[in-house]
Amino acid sequence: MRQYALPILLTLVLLSLLVLSEIYRPITVDWRETYQRKDKIPFGCFAVYDMLTKDVFEGQEVYTVNQPVYNQVKEWEEAVGDAAFVNYVFIGPTYEMTDLDVHHLLDFTYSGNNVFISSPDFPAALADSLGLSVDFYHLYFGGNNDTLVSNFVDPVFCSEEGYTFKRLVNRSYFEKEFFKFEQTRILGENDKGLPNFIAVKHGNGELFLHASPKVFTNYNLLDSKNNEYISKSLSFLPVADVLWDEYYKVGRDEGAGSTSPMRYIHSQRSLYQALLITLGGVLLFMLFKSKREQRIIPVIPPVKNTSLEFAETVGRLYYHNGDHRDIAAKKISYFYDYLRRTYYFDSIKPSEDFFKQLSGKSGVPQKNVANIFAFIKAIKKQSIIIESDLMYLNRQIEAFIEESK
Repeated sequence: MRQYALPILLTLVLLSLLVLSEIYRPITVDWRETYQRKDKIPFGCFAVYDMLTKDVFEGQEVYTVNQPVYNQVKEWEEAVGDAAFVNYVFIGPTYEMTDLDVHHLLDFTYSGNNVFISSPDFPAALADSLGLSVDFYHLYFGGNNDTLVSNFVDPVFCSEEGYTFKRLVNRSYFEKEFFKFEQTRILGENDKGLPNFIAVKHGNGELFLHASPKVFTNYNLLDSKNNEYISKSLSFLPVADVLWDEYYKVGRDEGAGSTSPMRYIHSQRSLYQALLITLGGVLLFMLFKSKREQRIIPVIPPVKNTSLEFAETVGRLYYHNGDHRDIAAKKISYFYDYLRRTYYFDSIKPSEDFFKQLSGKSGVPQKNVANIFAFIKAIKKQSIIIESDLMYLNRQIEAFIEESK
């Protein structure tokens, strides 16, 4: 257990530091510009989406769009056709629409639908078709770039003091010299008298274009007067169902098919911290356990086969003892046992028939077989066996075994 004490201690210290940092961590504001309908951060669009459903277009359906304009327009036309018109709303920092998307969006407007886009950066194909060019007036006039003052042109909608928007609201505007005035009308201007909200007639529908999308975020709806400006801007759209775009926004909504497990984990602070702790634990484990730890395995030598040594020792003992008759008897007994096991004889009874059978099974000539058994018979009759007879008996038996292999 002692070997794990240091890693465990370090892990506990890290966890304690993490808990303390979370307790005393100052609350930070997320200033990311997402413009998504579910985001309640300053530059999300939760409040304006809620306004659409409960105030400006009360009683109308608001549909969230998570696909390109081309797909959405085709789908809407196949489902509804000319039976009902709709408002298509885009609020975001930029729109990377393809020329095909712009073409279908304009056709969609031409047939009687209306489009609301708030962005400082419009697709080139759309800008060329409508005669649009967006610039930033602070480049020429200077001033505080953190604040935007805007107002409506129509006396019915305008405010005496104007509407003030803070926190990095860009001062973008539409350049009048590019307007096609026969189809363009100015709805709002900034404090320099430059148009930042216009409507462009296109066939039976209109495109309402606003140059400052941050105006429509949660941060600016906190002010009741700004809330009024946003409500009035959206009220230029006719009362109808709304298509709310989420496809072209940074990160996109869950249904847009652009999320991934890692992106979701990174978006959830607690999950992201849990991932970091897990990775830290793995690194610590690798650091302290990189060297393989185990007890030394003793080398166990294989068991030696001492049967042959034992037999040789016993043989030498008998030989040095000088009892040649006893050794000859054991040698003959071993030979008979070998014949029974190898050639499956029930008993060894020397005779001509036996010699013939043994010769046929072993391949040793019958004459040699008969000579061996004749010598064995002679050995058995002797009361004293000399060394030369014992050696001759051994050679005869060894020769038979070698020849029979």
